[in-house]
Amino acid sequence: GYLADVPVKMKWHENLNKAGLETKISLEGIIQDKKLNTLIHEFIPFESIGSSPFKLSLKKIEKNIYDYDLSADFKNTSLVIPLMNWEKLENTETNLQARGRVDVNGDLFSIDNMTVTGKNIEIAGSLYTNKKGKTSLILSPFKLGNTNITAEMEGDKIKFSGTNLDISGFDILNIKSKNKEKEQKNKSNISFDAKFDRVNLKGGFITNVDTSGERINNIWQKFILKGVTPSGSNVNANLSKNGENKRHLKVVTGNAGEALKVFGLYKNMHDGYLILDWYLNNNDKSSGNLKITNTSITDFPLLAKLLSLLSLEQLLKSGNGIIFDDIFFPFTIVGDTLTINKAKLEGPSIGMRFYGKINTASTSNKLDINGSLIPVSKLNNLVSKIPIVGPIVTGSQDGLIVADFKIKGNYDDADISVNPLSVVTPGLLKDIFGIITGKKRNK
Repeated sequence: GYLADVPVKMKWHENLNKAGLETKISLEGIIQDKKLNTLIHEFIPFESIGSSPFKLSLKKIEKNIYDYDLSADFKNTSLVIPLMNWEKLENTETNLQARGRVDVNGDLFSIDNMTVTGKNIEIAGSLYTNKKGKTSLILSPFKLGNTNITAEMEGDKIKFSGTNLDISGFDILNIKSKNKEKEQKNKSNISFDAKFDRVNLKGGFITNVDTSGERINNIWQKFILKGVTPSGSNVNANLSKNGENKRHLKVVTGNAGEALKVFGLYKNMHDGYLILDWYLNNNDKSSGNLKITNTSITDFPLLAKLLSLLSLEQLLKSGNGIIFDDIFFPFTIVGDTLTINKAKLEGPSIGMRFYGKINTASTSNKLDINGSLIPVSKLNNLVSKIPIVGPIVTGSQDGLIVADFKIKGNYDDADISVNPLSVVTPGLLKDIFGIITGKKRNK
């Protein structure tokens, strides 16, 4: 016969003197990787290759209710949980044992005792679900690779704690759902509280982690994260309601470069104080601004290419990178399009002003950016501050020597062009020419 579309051999024992009262059923089968992936992927991203034999025995307790005993052998199956950076190779002992009770009408399901044991894995726990759908779950311990935590769930509330949580396989830049239809159907509410001594992330780790959140109708309405980077800088994130159908995410850290690297967002920034204010609607539109002060950037290919076109590539030769006193990045996001308006980078060596759009639907991020680069910006900007003469010479731009540029195409191989005349043309003349041609400058 079949059990959940898996072929099985079945033995049925019945005491005819007590028909239906002493029913015993034994099932044996082999679950293939495709079916195993489907079953487990509902809970966590999971990959397996190979086949796993299992045995299931059922003993009737009363009408429609059976005690069961399940065992499965995963020795000949390779298992991978990318999110938690865990892998079990083929020919490595891993076994599952579970005992509990089930109502064939679906009114009751329990796992009284479950264990999963093997190399780099030790999980023990229990689960109970009643006909109203309320679930109670305990996992203690939950050891998987570098992860060592406990979890308790009662209804829609979950509590986590432990010495280490490894989610280094989580890519925050690839967080978009691949199945929006499934998201719309899943309107479950859930809240959680968690405390971990350490959390491993894509680019490093944070310690003393204290986090909580609440999801209503599949939308996170509240989220708090507190942690400490390896250098001792605090990372604080707070998502809260900001009016009807609106939310505000504020992120603050005293070491922007380290925090961005740890979370796998950007690895070439160093130091800096970061404040992010992000205002989200319960739809595809959001806006905000990012501010970073007293930072430096190394290995910035787009900037390197732009500077080389202006014969200023020596600015990147310093091992400390290019210093920026202030970075201001206002943005709007609608669907897959990120719009930048009047972004500024200020530093002693260079300054930049730019605006445009980035299509984030593409894995290579398609760019359409226009801007101005100001060499030796501190000295250059002094001209614009001279009364009467400054505004006449510089116009709407922020210095006497300003190079207008365009960036178009995919991030890795974008076309960058510089208008040579813009370097020597006073700002006022650019503004006049812009009025004549209908191309208004976006300062």
